[in-house]
Amino acid sequence: MNKYLSALFGLLFLSTGCSEEGNDDQTQDQKPQITIISPADTIALSDSVSVQILYSDDNELSVTEVSIGTQSGGNTVYHASQRGLSGQQDELVFRAYVPPILNIRGDNYILVKCTDAAGNETIKEQDFYVKDSDNIPPSFGTVYDNGFLSTSSGVVFEIAYEVQDNKALDRVEVRLLAWDGQNTGAELDMQSQTLSGTNYNGLASFDGKSSYTSGQEYKVELQVYDEAGNRSTLLMSNVFYIV
Repeated sequence: MNKYLSALFGLLFLSTGCSEEGNDDQTQDQKPQITIISPADTIALSDSVSVQILYSDDNELSVTEVSIGTQSGGNTVYHASQRGLSGQQDELVFRAYVPPILNIRGDNYILVKCTDAAGNETIKEQDFYVKDSDNIPPSFGTVYDNGFLSTSSGVVFEIAYEVQDNKALDRVEVRLLAWDGQNTGAELDMQSQTLSGTNYNGLASFDGKSSYTSGQEYKVELQVYDEAGNRSTLLMSNVFYIV
């Protein structure tokens, strides 16, 4: 996240000016300390982010700047503020509201700068992950097959499917799995389709290949994912044969 410091706080000038002989008061000043309690690790998606920061200094705290942004889809800062501090210890607690049009799922960060009365500065950053609180998996509607899988090119086997989700679909995967009469086995072929929206009607087409084994029994498995990472699996009841 250091590459965003200049964009968020402007240029940071560091000086190490020489003290007069016998006057070392400035060299004894310590930089302020920052402890970010929240946000940390993984938090649930909501319309705001809970912030709690602790500050301490051997002299006198002065001011803090806080920026919060998402790294998903580029660096987008959705909160930036400056607040005064006082004493040798202080605490900042607030909720940073997220614009409703902004998707902050995934990797995020908080960047905190603190300055004390002597002009000493400390900058601390912390990453956190925003997980969608959605735990409802997507579902399948109508699923049916057409044609047959062949060792000859130009002969097409198709799986038509309908999927839906309460919030946002992510992708669907269609697999052809070897069948031994009781269990599925090796993957013979697979297709994946990226999705969007809450409803989708799709078609997976498998062209014939000479690498297929004539007479091989197989089953069709479909898996659909939503943007929250929930998944549903459907294993079609039909047993198919390669011709």
